[in-house]
Amino acid sequence: MRRIKDSAPIDLLVWVLESTDEEMLVEAECRPALFRKITQQNVSGTTEAKRTACQHECSVLLRAIFVGSLQAKVVKPAAPMKETTQEIWELLVNRVETKPLTTRITSALTEARREVSVLGWVDTAGFPLLKAARDRDVRVRVVTHTASKREMRFKEAMRELIMVLGREAIRLEPLFHSRLLIVDDFVFVGGVDLTSDSLSHRIECAIWTNSPSVVASAKELFEECFTRGTPPRTRT
Repeated sequence: MRRIKDSAPIDLLVWVLESTDEEMLVEAECRPALFRKITQQNVSGTTEAKRTACQHECSVLLRAIFVGSLQAKVVKPAAPMKETTQEIWELLVNRVETKPLTTRITSALTEARREVSVLGWVDTAGFPLLKAARDRDVRVRVVTHTASKREMRFKEAMRELIMVLGREAIRLEPLFHSRLLIVDDFVFVGGVDLTSDSLSHRIECAIWTNSPSVVASAKELFEECFTRGTPPRTRT
């Protein structure tokens, strides 16, 4: 998988949702040459025909890579989360063989429409999801730590976050030890981070809920940490 990503003549993003010794379930997104041309134009200069052509090009490339080269099977994506007035409480657990927590987080971030607030670590595994949300005009903010010299991947991710989100959307708060992920009217409360270790390799758990009182308290805590934190330096 890493060899294909490194050699692909496109921007290929791959998220591992589930993994066993025999098979792997992944979600993939690609950004071919036509995508780059479209993003360089303003909205008025991008026609619906060009967007449709770009989607078709992405689909063809992904099938060529995964179905043609890797002999993979295309599975039906999980149904999107439906808006509901019913209060939901669910404990989601990532185990060695299954990753329902990662799947739910990926789905929530993909469907985010208004805001995403992250209290925790972020590395290159979580970065594409946040960037995609930001590209949809979702308000994305992150409160995290300052990485130590031993944590180079967090330093690299911070540089990318600064480039995409801007320093005004990121705060460093060394005192926090909580983990929160707020997506619109839902919140994940637990120990999970938006990192490759946390999402793909460790046994993690989190409560997922849309309880109005809990979501409001989570947003209040995030605002408290964000206000108290300091913007990152341009170089970290």
